[in-house]
Amino acid sequence: MKENIVLHPWQTGPSELLQYALNGLRESSDCQRRISFLLIDCCVETLLKTYLLLPEGVAKQTTSFHDRRKERKAIFMN
Repeated sequence: MKENIVLHPWQTGPSELLQYALNGLRESSDCQRRISFLLIDCCVETLLKTYLLLPEGVAKQTTSFHDRRKERKAIFMN
C-alpha cells in the first residue's frame, strides 16, 4: 500500500521531476538512464538549495536563516 505524503509547495515540482527521473532509470536506453541521472542530480540540488533558503518558520528548522544561507553559499558557491 502506497502512503500518501503531503508535500509543501516548494517540494512539489522537484519531487515530480525526481519521480520521473527514477522511473527513467528503469528504461533500457543508456541515453534515458544518463538523462535520468542528470535530472536526479538537478532535483536534489534544487531541493537542498530551496530548503536552505526557506524563511524562518516555513519548515521545522533548528538552524537560523543566516546560518543556512551561509551553508548554502559554502556548499553550492552560488
